[in-house]
Amino acid sequence: MAQDGASISGTPPDTSKPAGWKSLLPGLALLLLAGLVYFNAISHPFVYDDLGLVLKNQQVRSLDNIPEMIGFSEEGFSFKTRWTRSVSYALEFAAVGAEPALYHVTNIALHGLIGLLVFLLISRVSRSRLLGWWSAALFVVHPINTEVVAHVAGRRGLLAAFFSLAALLLLERYTSKGGIWRLVLASVSIYLGVFSKELAIMTPVVFVLVDFYARFSQPEETGKPQLSLLEVARRHLWDRRMLYGFLAVLTVCLGSAVLFFSGDVSLEGSPSIYATRGQSIGPLDRAGILGVALRLLILPVGQSVDYSYDAFGLTQPGLQPELLIDMSVLLAALGFFVWGLVRRNWAGFAGAWFVLFYLPHLGIIPWHEVFAERFLYLSSIGVFVGLAAAGIHAARQWSRPVAVMGAVVLVALGAATVARNQVWSSSMALWEDAVKSRPGAARANKAVGDAYLADTRPDLALEHYERAVEILPTYLDARTGIAVAYTARREYASALATIDETLERWPNDAKTLNAKAYIHETLGDMNMAKEAYRLAVEKDPKFADGYNNLGRLYVQEGDLETAIEMYEMAIERNPAMVTALKNLAMVYREGLADEERAAFYEEQARLVEVTR
Repeated sequence: MAQDGASISGTPPDTSKPAGWKSLLPGLALLLLAGLVYFNAISHPFVYDDLGLVLKNQQVRSLDNIPEMIGFSEEGFSFKTRWTRSVSYALEFAAVGAEPALYHVTNIALHGLIGLLVFLLISRVSRSRLLGWWSAALFVVHPINTEVVAHVAGRRGLLAAFFSLAALLLLERYTSKGGIWRLVLASVSIYLGVFSKELAIMTPVVFVLVDFYARFSQPEETGKPQLSLLEVARRHLWDRRMLYGFLAVLTVCLGSAVLFFSGDVSLEGSPSIYATRGQSIGPLDRAGILGVALRLLILPVGQSVDYSYDAFGLTQPGLQPELLIDMSVLLAALGFFVWGLVRRNWAGFAGAWFVLFYLPHLGIIPWHEVFAERFLYLSSIGVFVGLAAAGIHAARQWSRPVAVMGAVVLVALGAATVARNQVWSSSMALWEDAVKSRPGAARANKAVGDAYLADTRPDLALEHYERAVEILPTYLDARTGIAVAYTARREYASALATIDETLERWPNDAKTLNAKAYIHETLGDMNMAKEAYRLAVEKDPKFADGYNNLGRLYVQEGDLETAIEMYEMAIERNPAMVTALKNLAMVYREGLADEERAAFYEEQARLVEVTR
């Protein structure tokens, strides 16, 4: 065991606390840092997932829906995963409607508060306010967190981190001060964290790590023989057997609720939403991805919103040069971690924290994505503790140069975060940046093609769709995009040729059939268009666009009854489908002179209208 706190934290324990208002300065500084580095994100509109989660989400438009979000219904109670984010959106919508500024302010405030919790937790565990502050400051300003903070949809990661850290602090106080209310509040916080994002299920396990370091970083009594790590762990587990047993039961219960009693998560894994996904990845690939995570935390160069299989090069055979670099980073970090565990210093704590909170993303929890920067939000705290401890240790030898370097690092990271925020200023900027950072990614090229097509720039859209197909010939959505881009350019022969070639390989794809129908409709061949639209909904009965398009054709034929049926079927499959709602309102007003029903559907359309 260590003879003094210096071998644990890399710096002598700082048990003194500033008196009066000065004790508030470190926390206020962290909140100010969060506001400064994310201030330019406040003016951003809703982008990407925000559109569906806020603007098109009917559930968040009334506070009356909150019990249903949590899981209460006429049939009783059922577990709903990730409901805390929807509840927070509902509260904000009740306050300001669909004004994005408040949603961004909430994210930034949560990020600052999470930084404050990091400061309090690490300061208490290490008894060093210096280590706590620098760990929190690196966390607050680091650009790796922009996806969670600048993207409104990142709220689930913020809430999971907030509740997890609050639970850790409550449990730490319970072990030192007692109070059953602290244990109850900690349990509630863990529940809220898990139902914000499932990785919070690791909170009780991480508490064992926190508790061990909080207890055994104490200097030993002079002359007392040192104990082995195994003996220390054995005695500690025995002393805490009741508390740890309770937390183990809580973890099993919450994990079972997520996996077995919620309809939102399947043991078979989430279905892939990206055509660029591979069938599986091996241990070597996972190790390389872990290396990417560590590399981005140590040096955030080459960030991207796209880390799909093709972006990583996992769809290509053999070892890629980038994978070798990432593996080297991983091996170096692993050596540092093992050394820290042997010496029982903060390198060991940092590595264990990172691994425990990142573990769910390595396959324990089924994800449809290989990697995303938001996966690092909670786990990154461990790395920042390690970096801060190393810096403080170096400052004991070269205090002034290291202090200056630390200030420079904070400024540089803050400036990088301000710049990175601009990526989330629009869907166009989002995917243009992805293509710039990873030009060989099929998914990114397809996505930026969609953005250009929506912006009525079919030439650029066609260029990127073709690039996506060149990278990944089996990318069906990109092939359909090529046909749509040709249609927008009025090159109908090329559009039909592309569609027919695609349908030869994928004859049952509803989107491709819908695109073919639209081309025929544009050319005035309504019979062929209707046949293709019907085939599209036959192949995919949940395909709302096909029903909406059929409704439009029936209106042209004067069959208003069937048109209304088609529009209603489209809305049933997609309640936020603005075009179907407006089309239905038009039929009732102009075709049936039913102003009351027309006004009803117009109001529904207005509520979900998206201004891009």
